[in-house]
Amino acid sequence: MKSIMRKCMVFISVLLLILSQIIPVAFASETEYAAPFAKTLNSAMLNCGVVSTSGVGDFVDITKYCPTGVLYADTVNFKNGADACLIIVYSDGNSRCICTDIYRYKSKEKSAEIITTLKKPYAVASGHIAELALADAGDYRYIVYTEYMGEDKIAEECYTVIDNDAFMQITPTKAKETFGILSFTAEYLHSEVDISYYNNPLTVFFSKLKEDASQNVSHANILYNITEEEKTRLSRVLSRTAEFTDEFDVGSYSQMSQYSLAVNEHNGDGKFNAITHVYDLGDGFYYVRYSTDLCFYNGTILRRTDKVTDNYQILNVRNDFIPFTDMELDNLKSVYMKNRLVLEKSDGSMELKNEPIIEVNKMDFPDMVEIPQMISPSLRVPVALIGGGIILALFILLWVFNKK
Repeated sequence: MKSIMRKCMVFISVLLLILSQIIPVAFASETEYAAPFAKTLNSAMLNCGVVSTSGVGDFVDITKYCPTGVLYADTVNFKNGADACLIIVYSDGNSRCICTDIYRYKSKEKSAEIITTLKKPYAVASGHIAELALADAGDYRYIVYTEYMGEDKIAEECYTVIDNDAFMQITPTKAKETFGILSFTAEYLHSEVDISYYNNPLTVFFSKLKEDASQNVSHANILYNITEEEKTRLSRVLSRTAEFTDEFDVGSYSQMSQYSLAVNEHNGDGKFNAITHVYDLGDGFYYVRYSTDLCFYNGTILRRTDKVTDNYQILNVRNDFIPFTDMELDNLKSVYMKNRLVLEKSDGSMELKNEPIIEVNKMDFPDMVEIPQMISPSLRVPVALIGGGIILALFILLWVFNKK
């Protein structure tokens, strides 16, 4: 019986391995949705500005003027195990409302899509105070809007997201924890977070999205493997790109004379500090990230060629930007390969040190055996559930026979 038991356990282990390959990964990682969310937030801040105050805890008088601008942003998992949503809270002076936009991540398109906008007018009743907060109920989170008259709660509305659709809960659920965003009346609005000067919570959150986006690159960072001579050449090129004030792309020009003039006419205030990443994209293309005295998130795409000074042709420059993702890099390289203004690559590539390349924080594993996709994706979940039921039944049978 013990021998049969061992064989059955091996069989079940193999079956579990196969099922783990059948069941698809359902949820996006932080690095996957970071870039689309960062671009969405960046657009919101560019389009309507940012609301800030001169001192911590100051009130914004809305009787003198109706401010328009972003107040707060965050990612929220409205349900445990579900993809995170982006929320952007802003003041809309045109409609005289406090608005909350909720976005979801569309994995196929690699983009953010708005689900709904919650609008709450400034014009609450005289003597009432309205509050907007995030609440945690354990299994799920929601946005709660509350009106008070003195200490008495007059009204409460709760909003959550289920399967990418927004729902209002008629009966509020008691939260385990509540995080205040802002309060307002017909005369003023008051942020519950520190929005003084440059609105620090927004700055910190935006930087986190940029950092998460920068992690979504599969190419190896070869910065520590290139020679000092190569770093010196790159530094001279980056000292020029650090001064670019606007986005630059070789694809914007139809003639080499126009391109050459544009490359040399930028004289901004940025000063190059240090190279942070060098990614080899192949075919002589390199994606280089660097810091300046103004911003940490700067990048350029170069092609190594013998036909220009310092051996690098500048193809794309973005200073103070949301780092490129794999898909963006692949698309750009594909376009540049066909651009007639992009010079031919050098006979050699970037000079590396003599010692072997060792990638930081990476380990080499043997290639895994690929299991062919014999089952249609639409049938994977039902098959997995049936398989799980069979496994459970086998465990029960084995336990019963073992007892006997």
